[in-house]
Amino acid sequence: MTNRLTTFFILALLAEVSHGVTPGPVRINHWFDDQIYNMTVNDVIWFKNSPLRFRKDWKEYSSARGELKGLLDTPHQGTDRLGDFETATWYLGVDDNVVALGFKVYDQKNYLILQQHYLNKTSGTSAGNKDLLISAFPGFVVDDSMQGEIGYMAYAGMMFGNEDLKFGTWSPGKVEITTGTAGGPIAFFDKKDNVVIIAPFSEFMSASTMMDNSTNPETLDWGIMGGVMEVPEDFMAQFMIFYSPNGINKAFQEWGSLMRDFYGKESSYRKSDMTINYLGFWTDNGGYYYHKTEDGNDYEQTIYDIQKTGKEQGIPYRYIQYDDWFYKRGKGVWNNGSGTIHWDAMPSVFPSGMRKVYENTEWPVLAHNMYWSNQTTYARQNGGDYNFLLDYDGNALPFEERFWNDLFKYSRTWGLIVYEQDFMYMNTDSINETVSDVISAKTWMMEMGNAARKNGLTIQYCMEYPRHVMQSLEIPVVTQARVMQDNVPGSVNWQIGYSSIFAEAMGIAPFKDNFWTTTEQSGNPYNRSEPNTALQAMIATMSTGPVGPSDKIGTTNVTLLLRCCNAEGLILKPTVPFTAINKQIQQMAYGNNFGPDGDLYTTYSDISGYKFGAISAANMKSSYSLSIQDTGLDMSSNNGTLMSSDLYINVELIEFTDSKPLQITTDCATTVFCLYYYSPVFKVGNDNVLVYGEMNKWAPVSSNRVKEIRINSVDMFLTLSGGPNEIVSFRFFRNMKEEIIKCSLGPNGVAEMSFNNHLCNY
Repeated sequence: MTNRLTTFFILALLAEVSHGVTPGPVRINHWFDDQIYNMTVNDVIWFKNSPLRFRKDWKEYSSARGELKGLLDTPHQGTDRLGDFETATWYLGVDDNVVALGFKVYDQKNYLILQQHYLNKTSGTSAGNKDLLISAFPGFVVDDSMQGEIGYMAYAGMMFGNEDLKFGTWSPGKVEITTGTAGGPIAFFDKKDNVVIIAPFSEFMSASTMMDNSTNPETLDWGIMGGVMEVPEDFMAQFMIFYSPNGINKAFQEWGSLMRDFYGKESSYRKSDMTINYLGFWTDNGGYYYHKTEDGNDYEQTIYDIQKTGKEQGIPYRYIQYDDWFYKRGKGVWNNGSGTIHWDAMPSVFPSGMRKVYENTEWPVLAHNMYWSNQTTYARQNGGDYNFLLDYDGNALPFEERFWNDLFKYSRTWGLIVYEQDFMYMNTDSINETVSDVISAKTWMMEMGNAARKNGLTIQYCMEYPRHVMQSLEIPVVTQARVMQDNVPGSVNWQIGYSSIFAEAMGIAPFKDNFWTTTEQSGNPYNRSEPNTALQAMIATMSTGPVGPSDKIGTTNVTLLLRCCNAEGLILKPTVPFTAINKQIQQMAYGNNFGPDGDLYTTYSDISGYKFGAISAANMKSSYSLSIQDTGLDMSSNNGTLMSSDLYINVELIEFTDSKPLQITTDCATTVFCLYYYSPVFKVGNDNVLVYGEMNKWAPVSSNRVKEIRINSVDMFLTLSGGPNEIVSFRFFRNMKEEIIKCSLGPNGVAEMSFNNHLCNY
């Protein structure tokens, strides 16, 4: 048969064999003769396989119809960056074609890698729809063997998979999951803390999923997206099954850490991104000055007045965001020719030019771009100098790294530091090449990222699918991404609790979008008001992403806004973003009061190894008793005491122990919400001390303010940093009684605070 092969490719399902490798708690058990397999967690069957399928020469071949002939079953041992492994490979034949399915298991690890390796070019693969599959494995049938015990959270759609995020139970007729190119990682969990995440491990821009509710039984499959016409020789796609016994949040943390380590996703770009670390002014959709200027002025003068008034009010804006109002767009509607023609300021917007505005303001720029028009002046097809892929329905895509290098090099002259690529989904869904081959979409993203790195820029993604952010594991300069819809005043785009879990796993700062700090802003283009100004400002700060106020000039609530930052505009944020607690996710899947009916988020700041926690509750539709275990926070060093926020009233000390849970009521709404903090108990001499932290800040203890905490036998010292001669006030509780220390940081913006002496030295 070997001499007659026209196509030979490997579709490798990697799981358990028994030749020297000890499997972990998640296993794939398989039977070659019957071409079946199942997945077990701690020896309990969670899932049973769906039929194996692959396409060639415009036809689908399936194990369900007996079209795959078993030829050979062989083992293989090896070592890669994930550890020692063993693979069992099935060679299956149909006529003169061969497919090899393999199962790979890592020695005593909690994950499996599933891969598809095409050894030869394979043509005629398209299923006729990008949201179908050209190959199907792994895949599972929906049955009721677990009797509704398995829940799921499935990311899908724009804004880090938040747009079409689905929850439910793995039971016939009850599974509703958005798949196709919009699909993303899926977490399966039980009513305890067992979690399995299934997601692509490589070739993220061509990997896909397909939920078929029309079959009996229903099936959920992973494979290569259905629009692909031809798979090149030696192409490999991989999928991972990852297990954690530690609950949903920690499962994503562990999986994300593994993925970032494997792909070398550096944190240095995120940590140094100015727009993530400092306060800036935003003009995108939802902002007062989105496609609107001051009466009688152009955008140039409006920008000058924003800066002037901000300085007069003592607001330390450090950069400016420009949106789609500054560059020339096509005249079509929506995506039909309405994209970018030329990415530079129109004379009517900045009469003096972008470089002059930058020189006058000295504000670095985060600048928006949308999808490209097929009439763009940059395209060689239109007389330009660069290769573009043109969609004759109206869109285009740059397809040459030289273009990005030249564009970014020039843009640096007018202050660009962050390039915001909006409409990520449209850029890749609307171009034929990016949905009909396996490499074009990835190539576009990699070229953009490479050029940004060479030119000292970072990138924000917006309206991105999960596959875009997973691809960014190979693009370290992607530091931030939108996780909610546009913040038109009065919207609920503060609800970041689910998407921030995924974002943090990918090493990306979640951005909720801009916000107003006052409710009524006359003449706004939306004819709307914002009732939840404090909640919006708090979530923006605690997201760890950009904090982007967008008020009308002169209307900013400065006191509210400056709860976010120090005197220089540095954001005082926690170590990780606010995320929804596990019980909230399980409530979304199971219902029946399994968890809180509302938004209950937690986070922490890590200072010198000490964890300072924060708990927020909002939009509560019923009361909930929050246990210490529910928070997911390490409170072992606490003495059973929470401290309420100083936003509304004086700080209240609240008992919080295993026997006395925190009562979250419907008083925790949106216009008024609930916010609590906890501190380790520090033994200072004979006294027990709690550190509330800085007064009138959303994150009272932040590593951007508190650099170190030291304890000796008689005193506690906090090393603080901030602006030159900045005055800070810190709140403590000694033996449950409040003490406040106020001091100056000195001319270098650094001081050491002595708790017992109530002073700062510098």
